[in-house]
Parts: sequence; C-alpha cells; structure tokens
Amino acid sequence: MEIFPVYLLHSGEWEENKFVNFVSDCVIIESTFNYNNLVAAISEQIRIDSDLNTIEINFVPNVGLPPIMIYNDT
Repeated sequence: MEIFPVYLLHSGEWEENKFVNFVSDCVIIESTFNYNNLVAAISEQIRIDSDLNTIEINFVPNVGLPPIMIYNDT
C-alpha cells in the first residue's frame, strides 16, 4: 500500500480559474482509498461534518486551466 500527501486549499473562492483567499492544509491518503474515504479524510482534517456540509473536491491539472470536479470513483 502506498501513501500520498494531498494538498488541500479550502474556505476560499474561485476567481477566473484561480482559488483565492484560502486556507491550506494537507492530508495523507492511501492508494486503496475510494471517494468516500477521501471525503472522510478531508472532513476530519479540516474539521467539518460531511453529513451537515457539502464538500466540493476539485483538481486543477495545470495553472490557469479550469478545475475538474471529482464527485465519485469513476
């Protein structure tokens, strides 16, 4: 099993394909994680209840490109 650090930017806003006014953090995930494990790890790290709050996970493949939303395992 491999582990990977995932850099988190949260509590900010999107402006012209850039995330600004954010708080940064990091979470360690395992290669076996599925989407629900990822949401749980992020929720725990940033201390929010994912049952009461919606978490939007976006991946920015390159600076200046629009974000890609991650919403399930497929």
